[in-house]
Amino acid sequence: MNLAPPSAQLGIDPDDVAAGYRARGLAALSDEQLFTLAASVVAIPKREPANSFILHAPLELLARRALLHFVAPDRRAAVREQIVRVAAQYERAAEPLEVATDRSFSSPDAAGAAFADAAAAQDLETVDAAAACIGEHATTDDVLELAGTTVGSLAAAGHANIYFLLLARTAWSSRAALTLLRPLAHEVARYPEMRVEWLDDVPVLGVNHPDAETELAGALAATPRLGLPGTDFVFPTVHQVDAGGQARAIVEPHLPADLRAASRAIQRVAAQSMLQDDPKFAPYGWTHCLTLSQAAVGVRHWVDDPVHAAAIAATYVVAFRAAEGAHAVDAGYAPPRPGIAALDALDDEPGVAAGAVFHASDEELAAVVPELAARGGSHDDAHVAKYTLACFDAAASDPAARRLYLAAAAYLRAWWARPR
Repeated sequence: MNLAPPSAQLGIDPDDVAAGYRARGLAALSDEQLFTLAASVVAIPKREPANSFILHAPLELLARRALLHFVAPDRRAAVREQIVRVAAQYERAAEPLEVATDRSFSSPDAAGAAFADAAAAQDLETVDAAAACIGEHATTDDVLELAGTTVGSLAAAGHANIYFLLLARTAWSSRAALTLLRPLAHEVARYPEMRVEWLDDVPVLGVNHPDAETELAGALAATPRLGLPGTDFVFPTVHQVDAGGQARAIVEPHLPADLRAASRAIQRVAAQSMLQDDPKFAPYGWTHCLTLSQAAVGVRHWVDDPVHAAAIAATYVVAFRAAEGAHAVDAGYAPPRPGIAALDALDDEPGVAAGAVFHASDEELAAVVPELAARGGSHDDAHVAKYTLACFDAAASDPAARRLYLAAAAYLRAWWARPR
């Protein structure tokens, strides 16, 4: 018996999704039914190592699904069509692995144990079989417990943590979300040697004093600049400060034992990097600075050593600031107030958009949030969807800095609105 069904044949032209959406009557499907249809395609791994689109497809489905909750009714169709477009592109992107190897596991717990062992051993067949079993039969808690096996992994560009964090907000109502573990698990298991290593022999306990949050933010904001390690890919970016000692030197003496304080400092400096630093890295570098660090500190609730997860999160900020930063940033920076309404500013220069949203009235922000969600959810680039949602989540977990995070989302939106 196969542990996972073959993908549904979506059969929609990714270059004409609107026509396929109408012809298939997809407007009649609920959001969950539409997501399940798309996930049935994207849950099938590809045989060859993933490119950026293949890697991000499961994550952007989850992110776009979540953003739909913020979008006004008259803007939802564009987000839903983008969900279908991702699945249509994925279906045609590369040869599918299709059917998981037939394995018997006595329980989801047994499949989880096999998953962890096989991922460490680069046993792709067993990982795939275990992930298929888990996605089909396990509970949400069973799946989230796997976060402890991948929290330090830099395979799949470190994106497994993002999957688990997105899963935590959706899986309780969606079996389809659990099945999206399979393609990501396949990529994590390809390169088990890619991981954050400096914590292997350094027990980080966290510091206890009143200024710990401020000191961590200051240390992250002033990360020494090293430049790109020949590429902007995630593994070499992180490995540069891991092997070079910068991550340990910055994180170990400054990480607060209060992990809520640590999370605030990490997320705020990541968002400030979008607002203040080299705009050349806005679409990918500064988006990853927040999404990867937020995810690592966010999955601390499901790992055995939460401080370890927070240290990995801070390492991501050090890595991107060292590689892509042009100068230190001000952890308490407020962008200047422009003379333009917040909604109008979203199509202006990035700094103008950020300033307008940062200084917007509460009434203006109530209109800005669904607009950012609609634009982020329907944008072609996965990073825009992921980053917009990450900013919303950061604002929810750190309400004192809500305007900072919404300003960062507006900055990215305006960056993409500029002529290319």
